[in-house]
Amino acid sequence: MAQAKKESKTTPNFMDTIGASAKVEKKAPAKKADAAIIKDAPANVKADITALIAAKKKAKEAKSEITNAEKSILEFGRKNHDDEAFAGRFKKSRKIAGEGDDTVNFITANKWSFSPDDVDDIQEILGDADLIEKDYVVKINSEVFTDEAKQKELMELLGDRWNDFFETTVTYKVSENFDEAIYTELKPDGMADLKSLMKQSKPSIR
Repeated sequence: MAQAKKESKTTPNFMDTIGASAKVEKKAPAKKADAAIIKDAPANVKADITALIAAKKKAKEAKSEITNAEKSILEFGRKNHDDEAFAGRFKKSRKIAGEGDDTVNFITANKWSFSPDDVDDIQEILGDADLIEKDYVVKINSEVFTDEAKQKELMELLGDRWNDFFETTVTYKVSENFDEAIYTELKPDGMADLKSLMKQSKPSIR
């Protein structure tokens, strides 16, 4: 009895696979400048245009006033936040009273920016505290797109040749409770050292 012939499995083509899943980036068409001014809009539209321009001017002036007023509130809020947190009373949100019945909410977020080059120095400041986490980003090497031999090999089997095809990038982020934990792990002078390397996002004032 003749033995059944095994079906050969066709290896997918690399570029066909990429092309089938690729999405075309849609670019918005360039807007053409229109020098013509429409002068026959209804009276109510003209009035609203004038009102809009006046309101935008006021909004611009108000934004400048808000920025100036925020400076002292941010300075006071940050100091109060640090003092309270070092005393064991960490809170992300606090109310600050103004004149009369006026109050604002001073709110901090666990968002920090820092350079990967400073991670070793940051970790030295933090000591044994495990508060900086690693993320790995893996990308395929661009040469695979032009090397048919590597494309075929990749589609058949990666095996132990991972680094021939992929490159791995390490990114760092703070732990979920970083903004609270640093107040138990550090003293004020250590906090000053840390803030020279890491910048916390600006607190919101609502």
